[in-house]
Amino acid sequence: MKDSHRVTVVSACAPELRAVEAACASITDGGCTLTFALVGIGLVDAALGMRLVLDSMEERPDCVVLVGTCGAYAGSTLRVGDVCVPSRVCVASGDAAESRAALLGAEVFDLDAGVSRALGGPGGLVATTLGITTDDALACSIERATGATVEHLEAWSVAKVCRGAGLTTAVVLGVANAVGARGREEWRTHRGEAERAAAVRVADWLSRGAPGLRG
Repeated sequence: MKDSHRVTVVSACAPELRAVEAACASITDGGCTLTFALVGIGLVDAALGMRLVLDSMEERPDCVVLVGTCGAYAGSTLRVGDVCVPSRVCVASGDAAESRAALLGAEVFDLDAGVSRALGGPGGLVATTLGITTDDALACSIERATGATVEHLEAWSVAKVCRGAGLTTAVVLGVANAVGARGREEWRTHRGEAERAAAVRVADWLSRGAPGLRG
């Protein structure tokens, strides 16, 4: 086993990244070499941003961890302040969920099982949508069609780019709101709590030497 794992932690926006940087600042003996980067907000920008981050790195990371906040679908047992470490990612569309469109090339794929388990689960599927779902009925349609637990705008994009590069990838999301009509208001109220919860989960994993990573 290598003496030190190279772990790149990415977030969509600066407050989320600052939270995880602050949580990791006190780590002194985790045995990991850390880098932090922003990828951008939304499905398209996050994919482009993740590619730029990887292209700019002199050394290939052993693992990329996306940290952020998410909304939980109504059927989930997750509540505000909980942390979701999904085991799978997908792209979702309200129109596709309601049989008004078809998604092409948007496969569902697994995230790294060992790292995700070491980060504490609870597993489940994260749906990446083009926009924030702001309608309760539409949220129910997407949940029913995909079986997703949470919604996040960048997870699939980051995971897709990393998958193409052959990189181990994990996603850690603090729940800030329920998906639907009140989601944006709830997110504004609870985003700080959710950011900190996700950041602490990642920092704890790193302080233990990033268990679950191979090599």
